[in-house]
Amino acid sequence: MVYSVRFFAISRVPSTKKGGGDSFRFRWMPKGRKRPCSRNFPEESGAESFRAELLTARNAGEPFDLDTGLPMSMLRQEQEAETRQATKSHFELAREYAAMKWPDLSGKSRETTANALTAITMALVTDRPRRPDDDELWSVLYTYAFVPAAWPDEARPKRVLAPAGPLKLTGAERVALGWLSKASIPVDELAKAKVARQAVDALKVTRDGGSASDVYFRRRRGVLSNYISYLIENDALDANPLDKLKKTEKKIPKAIVPVEPEVAFSPAQGVELLIALTYVGSYKRARGRRLVVFFALVMFGGLRPEEALGLVRRDCTLPRGKWGSVKARRTRPTAGKRWTDTGEIHDERGLKGRDDSEVRTVPIPPILVDIILAHIEEFGVTADGRIVCNERGGLPVASTLSRAWKEARPYALTPEQVSSPLADTPYTGRHAALSSQLSAGVDPADVARRAGNSIEVLLRIYAKFITGRDEINNRKIDQILSGVSYGKAGSSVAEPAPE
Repeated sequence: MVYSVRFFAISRVPSTKKGGGDSFRFRWMPKGRKRPCSRNFPEESGAESFRAELLTARNAGEPFDLDTGLPMSMLRQEQEAETRQATKSHFELAREYAAMKWPDLSGKSRETTANALTAITMALVTDRPRRPDDDELWSVLYTYAFVPAAWPDEARPKRVLAPAGPLKLTGAERVALGWLSKASIPVDELAKAKVARQAVDALKVTRDGGSASDVYFRRRRGVLSNYISYLIENDALDANPLDKLKKTEKKIPKAIVPVEPEVAFSPAQGVELLIALTYVGSYKRARGRRLVVFFALVMFGGLRPEEALGLVRRDCTLPRGKWGSVKARRTRPTAGKRWTDTGEIHDERGLKGRDDSEVRTVPIPPILVDIILAHIEEFGVTADGRIVCNERGGLPVASTLSRAWKEARPYALTPEQVSSPLADTPYTGRHAALSSQLSAGVDPADVARRAGNSIEVLLRIYAKFITGRDEINNRKIDQILSGVSYGKAGSSVAEPAPE
């Protein structure tokens, strides 16, 4: 470090390129250097400004670095600028995170991840000129940037399959992608509570500008939390900035929402709904009749919709008119072609929250056994043994199931019931099955086993169906205590010994 610095006059440097403009050079030499330091500027005013900064530092008694010739304050500023430039952007690391997570996620989870990262990334950008339209930004992020399966072969990770091949970007999408790569904030900015708040707030708004539901927000925020853990793991952040928001952030409600009794229907109403389905669609196409077995598996077997879609004939024991059983082994949840490894609308997974090899055996009542047998007799099974299928042999999509259910309700319910939440969605069939079992006094542990839930989750979801059974439970306790009394007549308690 030295304190003595010699300044030279600013000189003009003629351009060596034809038609190029001259530049201006300023030279200075800290004491102890063999050669002067120099910097060139396109304008003379720039050279004068730089000279004034060095002069101010020297007059303030600031030490100069002998190697670079800069005063220490300017040297620190330039080092910090270089560090910021070398720091990866949020956009770059978010794409790395998406590629890392993709192979191990279900199709639906992949969609949720891309959705959340898109919303976060659109919020974490600088105010850079020529910002593309929000629709263009959302499109290129949601359909390409965070979908590793759509990337070119040279950029796509080895574990990521691309059944449909890389996505061809339009000119506008390429421009949007280039703008994002430059406008995205350095990832270390996310350590600031203010920036973290921007990311969280972006997740509270849906794509169309509405407020996200509590459950939807919780899922998206889970992606942000996991992404930040990834950044900490890779030394991009030192601590979790979300911890700073805990005191001021709204408490996130539990993901498990109790079912309201008004949505569940009785077994008799379930039969009416199944009969109504046979009137949906033309007789020749049998659109509604083909779906009767699906809804019966949900409302009388308590299967999840994706489990019913994945059920095959070899996993069914069907003694006519008697109790049978089905083995839930594979699920076929609706995900979308972009999110599956096969390029099909339906993903193929194991049971929810279970190991892929786990199988759940579910006893089914005689009415369901007869419905399955009748369906097989009329429509058969698919080449791979699946029971539920559409007229082309494929899996019915969620919109088809919802539309058929909506069309059947007016045939089976009164106008007042149609306008109520009663049986308003196909999933209410599962609610009806499990709530009926609990209301009938079936042991919750057995209901949970058949349903594939933990007892804790089952009781939290169907808590409102377990109340009001005091009279039934009292009778059971009376049977246990029958013949036992405390008192004089018939007492089983020994009389006290005389004194």
